[in-house]
Parts: sequence; C-alpha cells; structure tokens
Amino acid sequence: MKQKPCTLNPKHKWEFVKNVNQTVINGRSARLSLRGFYRCACGATKLGPYDPNGPDLRTLS
Repeated sequence: MKQKPCTLNPKHKWEFVKNVNQTVINGRSARLSLRGFYRCACGATKLGPYDPNGPDLRTLS
C-alpha cells in the first residue's frame, strides 16, 4: 500500500479503513508487523497503528 501525502490542514481526522500486514525482508531475516490503513477526506492514505477492533486477520494465509 503506497502512502499519499495529505493536502489538508495537518490537524484533521483520518478514517480507519482496515488492518494490513506489513512484511519487510532483509537478508536472512524477516519482520512482520500489523498496521492500520487510514484514508483522509482529500484521498490521501497512510499507515498507522492497527485497530484492535478491526477485522480479524488470523484467517489470512
């Protein structure tokens, strides 16, 4: 998921869309992290803290 910068005032509300898995592979190691995907009213997107009340991702393969 690519992040797009916001064109609105920096202090506004970001709407939670869904939880996503973020994978980083670096040589012989890999790091998996659970992140939240957020969208702004202007269409900008960002990754932030996950929402524990979001959908369950344990069923993903």
